[in-house]
Amino acid sequence: MHESMSAIIGQIYDFVEDVDAADAALAGMASVLEADKAILVRLAEDRRRDIALARVGMDRQLITRILSERENPDAFLVHHVHWESGSIALDNQCKRSAEKRRKTQFYRDILAPNDIEHTLLGVVDSSKTHHVLLWFHRPRDQQPFDKTDRLFFESVMPHWQRAVHHKLAYDSYHSALSIAGIVLDQSPFGLYIIGRDHRVLYTNAAATNQCKSQDGIRLRNKSLVFSDRGVRASYEAMLAAAWHGGNDDDRRLQPIMFEKTSGDGSYQLGMRRLRVPGRRGSLATRAAVAMFIYDTGNRMELSIDSLKSLYDLTDAEARVCELLYKSRNLPEAANMLGISINTAKTHLNRSFRKVGVQSQAELVRRLNSQLYLS
Repeated sequence: MHESMSAIIGQIYDFVEDVDAADAALAGMASVLEADKAILVRLAEDRRRDIALARVGMDRQLITRILSERENPDAFLVHHVHWESGSIALDNQCKRSAEKRRKTQFYRDILAPNDIEHTLLGVVDSSKTHHVLLWFHRPRDQQPFDKTDRLFFESVMPHWQRAVHHKLAYDSYHSALSIAGIVLDQSPFGLYIIGRDHRVLYTNAAATNQCKSQDGIRLRNKSLVFSDRGVRASYEAMLAAAWHGGNDDDRRLQPIMFEKTSGDGSYQLGMRRLRVPGRRGSLATRAAVAMFIYDTGNRMELSIDSLKSLYDLTDAEARVCELLYKSRNLPEAANMLGISINTAKTHLNRSFRKVGVQSQAELVRRLNSQLYLS
């Protein structure tokens, strides 16, 4: 039994990344316990993740009935199954006697039609909303589960507990990555994640489209190729600065602009160095460079509230900056705001100091940088 338990524990830990491993572990436990098996994983926060991982010799109605109680698993366990969450129990340790249990609707509708008389249930209570039921059963013509069966079950339950916690964390992490991918694919800028070998590790939808259009940027053998030699040299210099400890305020990492080969507009390119955790269980971190390429023809609206919040601008200063960003000159901006040109100049000079620039062109580049590259 000890050898069987060791093999089962290994399969339980594999469950985190491989659902089939859970089925194999339960099959091994069922063999040791000389029972049929059923595992029900209940992730109450997401209906689609309510899955029956394994089922042997049991009508599908049982699975459906238990999952229908997903909103309140504790109430279901106490009132219908007569076990408490977080426990391991044999059928003769129910909160009610066996005679009373036979009179319950659950017994009449579920257990009796499936010829289930003897049950062994373990409940992994991993949080307020997540429960995992490990349920083994035997028909009437077999012996009830005894103390040896329970001791064996208790010995593997802590490993299920840890595996379930890891599984929930693993699912949450990968769900977050999926959501992040969807959001990035809706972004107005092309995002390229570049490794130390200068190869592109990831591109979002906008980046993929930029490379496909071949309007100054191409992706060849997972390496970026720029049509303009000057842009290519600037790209290599920025990449070297990013890899050799360049901070976000490093002048070598200031965004650059370059024209499309078609002559129809231009791109803005910027970089940031990233440090991300290593693989699961590793103490090391991994470094990568995030490069953003924005098509300036896709200019978006500038938020007045964002400007005021980012740079502590007054309402008037933010409105002058907004109009300049929209390619208005200062006299036009003054006229649209109903102020004199001297007042507009005063607002603009104060904005220069707060934003940290010295010219109108620098101001527009910085606003683009804050909108799309920060």
